[in-house]
Amino acid sequence: MKASIASAWQRFRPGIAPTVVVLVLLPLMVGLGCWQLSRGQEKQVLVDSYAERRAAEPIHGDQLAALADPAFRRVHLRGQFDAEHSVLLD
Repeated sequence: MKASIASAWQRFRPGIAPTVVVLVLLPLMVGLGCWQLSRGQEKQVLVDSYAERRAAEPIHGDQLAALADPAFRRVHLRGQFDAEHSVLLD
């Protein structure tokens, strides 16, 4: 059994081109995988932040302009509908 495994390894002789391709692409792929993991963590932080904002109490419209990042905030507004200046987006 050991002789057949040893002879199988002796028959495996990759050329220089596949070796170079693997040596170039392997670190690149590992680096991209690490980047994807860190990007996933950043996205999770954003999703958590947006979920907190959606769950928070609504703020008044005049306070909205003072915020640095008003995205996904609940806002309490008052007004009336102006039918003459409405636009239908289709």
